[in-house]
Amino acid sequence: MSGWDGALIVTVTGMVAFMATLRTPRRKALVLTFPVPFTIATLAVGRPIDVTHVSALFLLFGYTVGVWALHRTAGLHLVASIVVSATGFVTIASALNHALPRTDASFWLAVAGTALAAVALLRLLPVRDERAGRRDLPLAVKLPIVLATVTFLVWIKDVLGGFMTLFPMVGVLASYENRAGLWTNARQIPVVMLTMLPLMVVSHWTVEQVGLPASLAIGWIAFSLALVPFLIRGWRAAPPNEAASEEAR
Repeated sequence: MSGWDGALIVTVTGMVAFMATLRTPRRKALVLTFPVPFTIATLAVGRPIDVTHVSALFLLFGYTVGVWALHRTAGLHLVASIVVSATGFVTIASALNHALPRTDASFWLAVAGTALAAVALLRLLPVRDERAGRRDLPLAVKLPIVLATVTFLVWIKDVLGGFMTLFPMVGVLASYENRAGLWTNARQIPVVMLTMLPLMVVSHWTVEQVGLPASLAIGWIAFSLALVPFLIRGWRAAPPNEAASEEAR
């Protein structure tokens, strides 16, 4: 296990502990939006940003939609829905990691396809009112689950390649705790796609000049700029009494 592997385990576990101190779903969602696990996982994999990282955004969307569809539409138990969707992510990722060509052409094609798909999804997927009904697990239950999940991902990182970086390491718990907001979780992924793409593009552009760690740091600037409009729109659209009602819960 490398130093970055250990850093990933510590960081994700720390994020879960920190999020347990936050009371409102919007604050928790904001923490989840920042690609801290992605950044450290990319360094742990040790591979420059390529088509697998970009394609992983589609699998992340597939995971969140899968949990919603299996639980809400098919009537499967929520825990089973999460397990099936996570297993599907790992299975498809392991196959695509060996099948996708790692060329500049494939990378830019994936970027263009992801951007178009994200814009289309934002326009086509309706907004649904899912603001109530969280069920937070005790921290003593959360931490072992996250520790086991991230350790397993580190163990199979060579099998998953860049796909490993976007596995929902914290999202598996978020799916359970925010069971009343599964559709909202899925609809948020196109925003993640549109804000992560600038980070990936900048890192891909600059990695040969500055190295992987510095290219990711520069990519964070692009990510932050892309995130600002969505934050402004989200805060303006939020009900004015949401924070107060959540704090009183």
